[in-house]
Amino acid sequence: MKSVFISRDLFPESVFLQKLTALGYEVHGESLIHFEVIPFYTIPQTDWIFFSSQNAVRFFGEGISILEIPFSVKDVRLAGIGKATSKAIKKVFGRCDFEGDGNPETTAKTFLEVAKNQKTLFPSAKKSRRSVQLLLEDQIEIFDLLIYDNVIKTNFELPNFEVIVFTSPLNVEAYFSKKKITDSQHFVVIGKTTGKALEEYGVLDYSIAPEASELGLMEAVFNR
Repeated sequence: MKSVFISRDLFPESVFLQKLTALGYEVHGESLIHFEVIPFYTIPQTDWIFFSSQNAVRFFGEGISILEIPFSVKDVRLAGIGKATSKAIKKVFGRCDFEGDGNPETTAKTFLEVAKNQKTLFPSAKKSRRSVQLLLEDQIEIFDLLIYDNVIKTNFELPNFEVIVFTSPLNVEAYFSKKKITDSQHFVVIGKTTGKALEEYGVLDYSIAPEASELGLMEAVFNR
């Protein structure tokens, strides 16, 4: 039986878990980071709010309930970096006005077509690599809002798996803080930014998911 590790906690309804299990894979999902809330009490006035992850949507949605000045998303347009993030935006706020393809480069390009010279708020993690912001910083007015911190876990134990799937650069860092590459392992990443993080540990041969979703990750595992 082929074994797969993904750096994400999986629920029974997970497409990644269901489809790969049905194909005979042993699947283990576990996030190697945990999250700590960073409270925020004001929000700058902007034209857009751009979310780069589902966690950003979650912590922003929870955080606006404690604002000193009431805030409503009806006064701004909402953007998500990819399909999963956009779905989370719709679930929390009822709509999403822009959906990227999950790739920072192409998403930044298409977002610029609708937001050039406009003010955009990026709720994000303390350790965010700011991939989209760096691509847009000379063409839109950017406001960063730190709303959570992602902290590497130190108390995890993992056996060796044939396929390792990374869903963020920080999960790459966490994994290699305790594990080494073994023979015949194959690596899959959710996007180019995570791939670059993997290259920092000497892994140059890896697959990138065709889209930043569980289905895309499953396809990358199956087609590796």
